[in-house]
Amino acid sequence: MANLRREILQNKARYVLIAGSSGSGKSVLSSRLELELRACGKSALSISLDSFYKSLDEIPDSQEAEGKDWDHPGALSREKIQAFFHELAEKGQAELPYYSFELNAPLPQGKILKAQEDTVFLIEGLHSFNTDVLPLSQDIPHLKIYVDTILPDSPEDFDFKLFRTIVRDYELRGRPLAQTLRRWGFATKALQEWILPLVKAEDTSLRFYNSFTMEEYESLRPRALTLLLNALLQAKADFLEHTPIHASTLPYLGTIANILRICTVNDFLKT
Repeated sequence: MANLRREILQNKARYVLIAGSSGSGKSVLSSRLELELRACGKSALSISLDSFYKSLDEIPDSQEAEGKDWDHPGALSREKIQAFFHELAEKGQAELPYYSFELNAPLPQGKILKAQEDTVFLIEGLHSFNTDVLPLSQDIPHLKIYVDTILPDSPEDFDFKLFRTIVRDYELRGRPLAQTLRRWGFATKALQEWILPLVKAEDTSLRFYNSFTMEEYESLRPRALTLLLNALLQAKADFLEHTPIHASTLPYLGTIANILRICTVNDFLKT
């Protein structure tokens, strides 16, 4: 973290673009860098591109499965993003929209952000490297940070980012587990199609950041497993009581059972 702060200051970066897949730790990194820079006396603003999601009926439909593709670049309002940053540059302040993930729609009133001439903008989102979504001039000093989780000795042989996403969606966004698992497939596809092609080793402005910590792993793992186990037990109870298993959960029972099996085996091997 200190190295990133130092590079931002040394390069006099005006924009810091933070990208990574769902659950990679973009928001946390952006918030921490904002605090680090302010502690050095530097004006900084953390801005999430999630604020610019369109209303549910405007989100593109998935081409491969039923439902909306929230991870498609077209799910974000390019016009609102452009207008926001233009107003921020011209007037020194602008209203950042507030998006409700419970209502799947932007709320009427957002939050007024104020910027100074030397403010560092920390912009995080799936598509922050995508110039079609965020058309910033390459002449402006900037850094790009690609965030991922690299697990030491692979404590689990599946993606830890899924645990983060399950807990975040349930605890902060009120999103049902089945909806998170369905969206996870889209997120994996988005990483390969939209994000990784823009992560180029020859890009001198690009930095990499590993957001994994064992403390977070030990905190999130039991919370995520509890949600997964409860979903499986509810499905079993419904089956035994001859109650139809909820249609949204049914397609993911195999995935849930497999994750629980992997974690149970790993716990057994540690004993």
